[in-house]
Amino acid sequence: MDDIFQKIFSSLSGSGFNLESLLNNPIVANINKSMKESLANIEVKGSSGGGMVEVIVKPGPKVQKLFISDEILKGEDKDMLQELIIAAFNDAFSKLEDAVMKETQKQAMNIFGNLRFK
Repeated sequence: MDDIFQKIFSSLSGSGFNLESLLNNPIVANINKSMKESLANIEVKGSSGGGMVEVIVKPGPKVQKLFISDEILKGEDKDMLQELIIAAFNDAFSKLEDAVMKETQKQAMNIFGNLRFK
């Protein structure tokens, strides 16, 4: 998410489109900053084992928190714990991807929704 506009417009660079000029435009820079700030506020929780393992992640991706139930630590099944941790991370990252996509779409509608194309 470092430079969302570079990703959006990279396919246009071969057609004479001046990406650098667009990215240096103060309006686009402000939109990019707003998008980054909006995405930075996203936080999702993934879980597995009926909530025995929970992971909270943010875009980046950054892991904010990992919770492992005391109940699961009483057992001696290391393989099961590893599988639950992996499942919780996969669940969290899947939810994070969905949340980022929804926020990006929302921001795009805010930015481009009022434009009329001929």
